[in-house]
Amino acid sequence: AVSGLHYEAYADLAQAEGVTDKLANENRLRQAQKMEAIGNLVGGIAHDFNNILTGISGYTQLLLMKIGDDPRIADSAQQLKTAIHRATDLVKTLLTFSRQKEQEQEAIQVFWVVKEALKLLKPSIPTTIELKQSLDSTATILGDPTQIHQVVMNLVTNAYHSILDGSGIIGVTLQEIVFAEHDCRPDSDMPPGRYLRLEVSDTGCGMGRETMDKIFEPYFTTKETGKGTGLGLAVVDGIVKSHHGVIKVYSEPGQGTAFHLYWPVVDREPAPDQDQQAEEPVQEGTEHLLFVDDEKSITAMASELLTLYGYRVTVGHNGAEAWKIFQQEPERYDLVITDLTMPTMNGLEMAAKIQALKPQTPMILCSGVSKITNEEKVADLGVDQYLQKPLQMNRLAQAIRTLLDNRPAGG
Repeated sequence: AVSGLHYEAYADLAQAEGVTDKLANENRLRQAQKMEAIGNLVGGIAHDFNNILTGISGYTQLLLMKIGDDPRIADSAQQLKTAIHRATDLVKTLLTFSRQKEQEQEAIQVFWVVKEALKLLKPSIPTTIELKQSLDSTATILGDPTQIHQVVMNLVTNAYHSILDGSGIIGVTLQEIVFAEHDCRPDSDMPPGRYLRLEVSDTGCGMGRETMDKIFEPYFTTKETGKGTGLGLAVVDGIVKSHHGVIKVYSEPGQGTAFHLYWPVVDREPAPDQDQQAEEPVQEGTEHLLFVDDEKSITAMASELLTLYGYRVTVGHNGAEAWKIFQQEPERYDLVITDLTMPTMNGLEMAAKIQALKPQTPMILCSGVSKITNEEKVADLGVDQYLQKPLQMNRLAQAIRTLLDNRPAGG
């Protein structure tokens, strides 16, 4: 009888474990489906968003060229360029997150990223909320500065949204911690060593265990309809993990919340800040260019800007129209710049036709986002240079000049 009871208990336990495994698999499947939905959503809007940023960036450069060297305007334009750079990298971050794919990482000092994020956030935080910061470490980690910037923005924004009565404290601390071999660590998978800990805390409403178990799920939100997408903390979790970090949450209802993020410290010199690097002067030219894009605002901006650089410019608004223009007078055009995704005929199809009619025509292909192409693939299709949108017009002008100066004799 005893052995029978043991058997029944074992059977019950096995059945319970089977149900648990099934539920875990179902949860993983739902998560995968959510991630796929996010990927489709982000991929769908990235092309249009990068076209908008191309226009903003180009017209900013046009204004600077027309107005001159007024230092007040130049400073505002630089701030606008920085904002465009952040928005551009934000799209890349979302694409990376939705595809569960790591971006290239560099040595960065998180201190400066946090300082910049808090500077941007401070005007939007009510004056009744005190923002306390204690940034005691300039340690270096391997990471993407834009992604770390986004983590800080999301966590601090969530912190002040959680302070329901509009009065409280948000704390942001940054310090280096060393875990020895036998020290208790926040996560059992963390090896001993030096870590940089970012803590974002608040005196807000706090959370119960049930809510805490769901906060990193895509689309989960406790905010009212229309006031949150439920993607903020899911993105934070994805970024922290892609940086080989650990995130821990401590909260009680009515007692506030604290997020602790840990990243391994590396002994490397930080990479130079690209935003602060001086732009190379643009070399002008007199050649005839064919510029093709289905966004009329982009063709208008690019035509005006490239004309100011000395070029003659003809525009086409889709591949079929541009191909018709080109084949009428192929010898007239020295170089072709084309968007990839266009109605009627895409950029690669048009490029193939142009190369067949007039081989060695320099070609630049531009794209907001594409799953079917990259620099290696387009090179095999006769395209000389691939530029990712949003286009930086000075970079486009440099690419044009380089290709024209390196044309084969008689090309």
